[in-house]
Amino acid sequence: NRVGDISHAIQTYVERHGIWEGIGRVYFWKQRHSNATFRFIRQKGRLVRVERVNGLGFLRADRDEASWQFIYDSDSDRVSKIVARDHRGIVQRLQSYNDDLSRLEYRDRQGRPKPKQGTDVSLELRELDEHGFIKRERFANLHEASRINDEGANGYERLQDARGLTLRTSVLREDGAPGTTKRGVSYTAYEYDQGGHVIQGAFFGTNGQATLDNNHVAQWRSRYDERGNAIEMAYFGVDGKPVLNKDGYAQWRSRYDE
Repeated sequence: NRVGDISHAIQTYVERHGIWEGIGRVYFWKQRHSNATFRFIRQKGRLVRVERVNGLGFLRADRDEASWQFIYDSDSDRVSKIVARDHRGIVQRLQSYNDDLSRLEYRDRQGRPKPKQGTDVSLELRELDEHGFIKRERFANLHEASRINDEGANGYERLQDARGLTLRTSVLREDGAPGTTKRGVSYTAYEYDQGGHVIQGAFFGTNGQATLDNNHVAQWRSRYDERGNAIEMAYFGVDGKPVLNKDGYAQWRSRYDE
């Protein structure tokens, strides 16, 4: 980091007014044993960069995006752009906001539309609540024509807790009315541990009954060790009993070295 930068290791984050806020600070002795954490880097109190790093502090190479640079408007001081790079420093995506943060565009490094993987979604139309969290989002192309995501939703309505963690996402149709995904999911409910890790997701249909999502499960539950590493994920059917997901397994477990 450059002189004057202040950095902290963080377990997870939420978005408020377009800027990421860390949840669950990780101290150095624990971060060294963490498979992946987010390094939040600030200058003069303002977030300028986030990096996803391994226990040695190096950028992780297991995803397309490993670091995110935050660029601010010089007049309003609001975030105007987020530049996403891979672990080699190559720009993968530009995220551009309009003045009131109601429009988020996805573009490549040449400025051309870059839809989210597996979709035609290159624009999110957003409504923020009084705390700056996203309460409603609709998916579109850059001409604002409605598009669906990989689950078949035209958008979501979100309910958050005081920290900004999403407790429930309700599917929206093209006209903004309540809808369902391709698999018939109307809404998803989430639970978290004290560190902000999501430890359960459950899927429900329009009748409020458990239903299967596109992974062919009605619920999943996860566990983390004391260092924040994911050590278990288990899948369950509509009857609450273990079930095979679409890839043919009902549970996975992980162990980590020192």
